[in-house]
Amino acid sequence: MSNSSENQETLRKPPPLIPTAGVSLPIKVAVIGLTVVTVIAFGVFAVMLAKKLAGLPVDSKPWSDRLVTVAEKLEEAGLPKQALQQYEKFLESSKIDLEARARVSHKVGELYIQGGNCEQALSWLYQAQAAFPEAPWAGELNQRIGNCLAKIKP
Repeated sequence: MSNSSENQETLRKPPPLIPTAGVSLPIKVAVIGLTVVTVIAFGVFAVMLAKKLAGLPVDSKPWSDRLVTVAEKLEEAGLPKQALQQYEKFLESSKIDLEARARVSHKVGELYIQGGNCEQALSWLYQAQAAFPEAPWAGELNQRIGNCLAKIKP
């Protein structure tokens, strides 16, 4: 009977809280996976923080670029005055490359021509010409300038 009482004591003994045979593979995989996700999240956070501290835009596309999209939608909706306001806000930004500045200035000039305001259009067309004189659309730009000059000169 002593043998059966020893078996009963062994059966009543609670299992150890910490496994002694090692951690199972599914738990290892889960821990490693969560560790990788955490490291990536901290990396993304660190990059965003570094950009902010360096003064770089955190967003991949700054708001000023989106003003052109807004202006284009307003123009498509038949609201040229509102589109002009958005284009002009975009052009107020100093961080625009010359080609984009020329393209948008040309567009503003076209809208002023459509509105019958060649004097204002010339200002924008000349800005487009100065910003990117070798533009692929330089011929069209020069023609518009010539047409406006002809309209305002007696």
